[in-house]
Amino acid sequence: LKIIRIFDIEDYQKLSTIAEWGLNLDSSKINMMIFYVYNLYENSRKYGDMGLTLALIEAGEISENIHLICTAQNIALCDIGGYEKVQCERFIGIDGLTKHIIHLTVIGR
Repeated sequence: LKIIRIFDIEDYQKLSTIAEWGLNLDSSKINMMIFYVYNLYENSRKYGDMGLTLALIEAGEISENIHLICTAQNIALCDIGGYEKVQCERFIGIDGLTKHIIHLTVIGR
């Protein structure tokens, strides 16, 4: 895991329009968003044609463990499938060509 950015006031203003991103969430209740990013060059260099498959499996395993931890701590979370991929990639600053968001988990109150 790597922190991509810590939100500032401008980021919170962008999050207030998150409904336009297709998430249908109350942005005031979001404490953390975990974007799972697939890096084409890193994964394919190491794993070849299996890179994407292994990345998807690992994203699911990481998400599962986050769910177990949050459930044990009584923290709300949700995996999101219907999000605006391009908007989210712009928001976190990745190109969408060599790096892609493959999954999203939202943690909140």
